[in-house]
Amino acid sequence: MRIGRLLPFILITAIVGYAYLSGEKTADNSGFVEVQGDDPDMDAAIAEARRTFSTVYVPCTQNPDGAVNFTLKVGVPHDNDGVEHIWVQNVSQGSEGTFRGRLANDPVRFEGKHGDPIEFTAEQISDWTFVLNGKTHGGYTIRALLPQLDPAEAKVIEASLAPLP
Repeated sequence: MRIGRLLPFILITAIVGYAYLSGEKTADNSGFVEVQGDDPDMDAAIAEARRTFSTVYVPCTQNPDGAVNFTLKVGVPHDNDGVEHIWVQNVSQGSEGTFRGRLANDPVRFEGKHGDPIEFTAEQISDWTFVLNGKTHGGYTIRALLPQLDPAEAKVIEASLAPLP
């Protein structure tokens, strides 16, 4: 697989890991962005991603027409009474309404590392993405975070995003 096809996914994963927690909006060099639990823009982004998830899940897991890098963002509860939203790759349907996959980046607020297996429910899904023709589709939470990023980083990410349907 050519790196050019992976570049949008790599940039977005590296820059826009985030936690949806009670707290202040902060960004550091790790790419981890902390968002208040009552952020209306993030709430709207998650709601739209969940609303559209069922229309893309089955087609994207079958890699239609060159679509690659199907990932889901999943909310994982942690000990600090919050939820860390983290990208999951290699997603498949589990049993009894569950999904499974592998962490696509290192968690910040819970134990684990890139590549670790994870099982989750549809209720934990907060976003989805796939790359087609060099553009990232979906990414509702990514779009909601753009104003919180350094303008130069935001511009690079925005250029890699496909228009929303």
